[in-house]
Amino acid sequence: MQSLLVDVLNQDDGRRWVLDQRLGAEPQGRFECALRESLQDTPSEQLAAVLVSGLTVGELDFRPMGLWSAAVGEADFVLPPLANHLFTRDPAAVVHDGVMTSAMALPARRPETVHLKALLRHHPVFSQPTLHEWFDGSATRTLP
Repeated sequence: MQSLLVDVLNQDDGRRWVLDQRLGAEPQGRFECALRESLQDTPSEQLAAVLVSGLTVGELDFRPMGLWSAAVGEADFVLPPLANHLFTRDPAAVVHDGVMTSAMALPARRPETVHLKALLRHHPVFSQPTLHEWFDGSATRTLP
């Protein structure tokens, strides 16, 4: 998964989509803007590793300011690690000529589905026009 994610992050639209999903499309403050700018400029291999393994305050390449920074330590996570990322059968299942993606119940596992959807939507291996994605129970659409 992480190797395929690198391929997606090498594409501008794939990187933008993943960061929008993981950080939010509209940064809400100086810290979020700085974090997004930092990750946007991170090489794809390193960014994929950070998205899977997590990122601590001490690993940031900028110094957070404000009240939040006074309340966290160097070892606190800005992006938590995805300990279950290797269980790819959990957020998706192949169904006939498509893939069913599922919303994970625990917030800690939701980024796994984001990464899987990024692969389905932006990786060249999955660019077949007949591949479908089923989501939200019954809705269907053809992946781009």
